[in-house]
Amino acid sequence: MHLYDTSRKFVEMRIADQTYRNIKPGQFAEFYVDAYPGEIFRGRVHSIASGTGEARVSVLNGSQHVRQHVGNNQGSHGRTVVIEFKEPEGYEIPIGATGSGWISASKPHEKLGFMDIIGAATVRLKAYKAYLSAF
Repeated sequence: MHLYDTSRKFVEMRIADQTYRNIKPGQFAEFYVDAYPGEIFRGRVHSIASGTGEARVSVLNGSQHVRQHVGNNQGSHGRTVVIEFKEPEGYEIPIGATGSGWISASKPHEKLGFMDIIGAATVRLKAYKAYLSAF
């Protein structure tokens, strides 16, 4: 028998390696999902995965296939951040839903606080674009 706490909801988000050191648990985050275009959801950073998941080693001995390795790693790299949020009543975000988000990360200088406004505006524009594309 398995017991699950379904009152807590989580979403995984990929961040660039350059922002990894500025993300800390508890920071504010906003995101949208394509399943609910035009809707913005809010949460907090729950945890950060330090590994990218792209590094794999074969237990079988053999020559290194550089071409295959490079091809396998052409996709986006980065870290996985887990955002915890409260699902609003009447919503059911499907597993595997895609979307976009931003995190109010630590800034190298206090005068860079305006970057949060840009992040929030960008996510809202993407959410509105998804809403208009649904028609």
